[in-house]
Amino acid sequence: WKEVPEALPPAPAPEVIGANRPEPVAVVRSQPGNPARLYAAGRNAYRSDDGGRNWRNLTAWRQESIVGAGMRDLAVSPRDPDEVVIANGFGIWRSLDGGATWSGLNDTLPNLPVRRLLALPRGVRGARLALDHSGVASEVEWAPGEKTSWKPQPGVSIAAEAARKRALSQTLGVPITAWSASAGYVYAGSSDGRLWVSANDGRNWLEPRPGAGASVEAIWVDGGDPRRALAALAAREGPRLLRTMNGGLFWDDLSGNLPSALAHGVTADSATGAVYLATDQGLFFAITPLGAAAPAPVWTALNASLPRAAVMDVHLDEGGNQIYVALDGYGVFAATAPHRFLALRAVSAADYAERSAAPGAL
Repeated sequence: WKEVPEALPPAPAPEVIGANRPEPVAVVRSQPGNPARLYAAGRNAYRSDDGGRNWRNLTAWRQESIVGAGMRDLAVSPRDPDEVVIANGFGIWRSLDGGATWSGLNDTLPNLPVRRLLALPRGVRGARLALDHSGVASEVEWAPGEKTSWKPQPGVSIAAEAARKRALSQTLGVPITAWSASAGYVYAGSSDGRLWVSANDGRNWLEPRPGAGASVEAIWVDGGDPRRALAALAAREGPRLLRTMNGGLFWDDLSGNLPSALAHGVTADSATGAVYLATDQGLFFAITPLGAAAPAPVWTALNASLPRAAVMDVHLDEGGNQIYVALDGYGVFAATAPHRFLALRAVSAADYAERSAAPGAL
């Protein structure tokens, strides 16, 4: 597969009207010139050879779909009634025998539905991602030494995150979409853009910052001084990045020259004031004081060597030496953090950890 941005997709084939459907909201299409042969896509893919009176499930196996759930569309060859292609949240699948067998058409297709970067590689632990397949969250890991693919994980991190959001939602009485905590400070953001702060592990909360009309997607808290925090909002106009220097008493807008793009993730290096913002128009970088008032910074795009896709999350490693970004469809990319060139330090080339260098070490 290769991207062809200037190509216009063809008009979809007309849907069959009036046919009995195997699922209430299934898409039904016929083989051109053959009204008896119908295919349908809902949670599973189906075939009928009698105009829809009877349907055969083509993808169900032990209450699951063998090609993944969430069918979105299908197309039937005008030349061969046994050739059908379906599209779902997991990719593109083709059958040449009327749905008896399926093969994936997904090599080089960016079809990894990334939503959040859960953990960075460290020791025997690999990078972990939260995925969203048609509203169903899952967790995967790229283990150290892995060469081929992301591997499914039990989803402990996703479950813990969801449980904490539910608990905060019940406490604050609104849907909480993001939270972060450090040294007794707890920050929580809601689906309407309000921000709450507690300085005593959630026992008492400040009055929230008024809503901005867009959900809070991510919150970064300075581990050295938890009164400093950044909040990224999914807004195309108005505040997309907010900063507090006093534990939520006041928030100022750092959006500056950011494009009209939803913000999804944020991270920062407190020593240099480097801030990285993940948006649906790429990754952006700025230098700004995190503990002193200053005008909104000038943002620079860091997308030259990245695929053109929404950046869903961004993290710095523990030493602030490497930056990791999660791209919808593509997975995780890593590089030396640009701000590191502003404040050089000696690190090990093996793991970027700071330690004394032995004679002859790299």
